Amino acid sequence: MTFALSEIISMRGYAIHSGERSEVTVLPSESAGLPSESAGLPSESAGLPSESAGLPSESAGLPSESAGLPSESAGLRWQTDANSRAVLLSRRDYHACVQTSLVSVGRAQVRCPEHLLAALALHDIRSATVRTTNVQELPVFPEAGGSYYDQLVVDNITDTLSGHKPESTGVRPYELMDEHSRYFISPGTAFSCEVQFTAPNGASSSALITQDELTSGRSSAKERISRARTWIRWEDHEEILQRGLCKGLGKTRWCRVLRKEDFDTDDVVTECTEHKLYDLLGDLYLLGYWPPVKIVATNPSHRLNVVILNYLSSFSLTG
Repeated sequence: MTFALSEIISMRGYAIHSGERSEVTVLPSESAGLPSESAGLPSESAGLPSESAGLPSESAGLPSESAGLPSESAGLRWQTDANSRAVLLSRRDYHACVQTSLVSVGRAQVRCPEHLLAALALHDIRSATVRTTNVQELPVFPEAGGSYYDQLVVDNITDTLSGHKPESTGVRPYELMDEHSRYFISPGTAFSCEVQFTAPNGASSSALITQDELTSGRSSAKERISRARTWIRWEDHEEILQRGLCKGLGKTRWCRVLRKEDFDTDDVVTECTEHKLYDLLGDLYLLGYWPPVKIVATNPSHRLNVVILNYLSSFSLTG
């Protein structure tokens, strides 16, 4: 079973890093009313701090192109205003920057798309148009009415792209590590994604979602994951503010500053773990389908999530 948006939804809230109030509208693709075009323009994250320093090139050791992948990727289009063309995004338009991800829409850049994309992923919606007008950063979460996932209204549909379940992608076992994070990808018969998180006090938790869960409609588990709040550690708080980030703290209930003793509570550790799973699903959304692989990510980051997106995009649907 696959799904599509059935209503146009506009959501407002505060951007976590700029602290400004912003708005995003999500439309069924056919409702945009404007022709689409592929990005076709430079998609550099100029002017934003890079988090890729010291990492291997995204294409290093990988097949050169995503042969066999759907030509329209996830079918996600983006408009920077109601009068512009809807630009079809691909994984080449998706980047990591400090503390978040961003999409390049022509020459415009929009930070913090991962929470909205994760909501689309949890609904298994593969075709939609996102409209932002004079917005450089999406709301971290809507300020009213629950999470992005809660607010999207969907219908059941039949869709050959979303419903396609390839037997093989040609993916080989792959490990990616830095000083904080570790990812391991192995071939499987269906997609699954597990996040393992170790808190500053040594407490640990894990969160898992499978392809069957992602494609089975609304569930309390997906609602809980979508409502998991973002957070920063108290000891990083001042440094982050000095870097001009997280100016929205105190303006939204969706972001918390956690001290080491807060992690003594199991519910806090579980919520932090589920938020990292939510981020990872959003960062992988532009794959366009759920590949038959098992992902285990320990303390994942946006920076490495995007490396994994590019790695998996380099393989075909059929191997």
